[in-house]
Amino acid sequence: HVFDPATILERVALVRVLAGAPRPLAPEDAPVSLAASAARVGTYALAPLGLGAIVLGNVRYAPLDTRPYVFGVAIGLVLALAVHPIFRRALRGRSTSHKEILLARAATLVWLPCFVTGALFIYNGAADRSAERVVTLTVTSSKVDEDDARDLHVKTKDERGATHEYTLHRWPTQSPAQISVRWRDGALGWTWQSGGPSVLP
Repeated sequence: HVFDPATILERVALVRVLAGAPRPLAPEDAPVSLAASAARVGTYALAPLGLGAIVLGNVRYAPLDTRPYVFGVAIGLVLALAVHPIFRRALRGRSTSHKEILLARAATLVWLPCFVTGALFIYNGAADRSAERVVTLTVTSSKVDEDDARDLHVKTKDERGATHEYTLHRWPTQSPAQISVRWRDGALGWTWQSGGPSVLP
């Protein structure tokens, strides 16, 4: 019927859309599309993977230089920005879309750089086929640990003058004090520590 309230509301909504107004949002409890579900899984379920990758890569295969960190974070941020339009298309159309899109973008800006950086570190170390080499470092300064007086924090310099910091559980007895570490060149050319430090007698 022409004067039926439901018909009137439907026609008013159509006129608003034709006039340029946004379409009505689906209610919050509307069925979730497959794309939206995939976007949520990709955002939150993979976050622990990113954090796990950076922890493992940094603890086991951390490069000696800081530039690989900058490189990994930069690549991760570029990838995060690249997938943001996908989230917008997949999650729009619900009353909670704006909040979900913001959360998805924020999450990927954190875990994607972590994942990329960690994955690069792991590959650099795990796929490394270079020979291990022993490097002698000279201690330039030391400080006793405030919480455990048995530990000694030292700063050292290598043959190129680069500074490296370590915690020793055995104190050096000679002067100048020296320690030895084992380094490998890395599959990506990022030198990493494969063993040590050991105090030289």
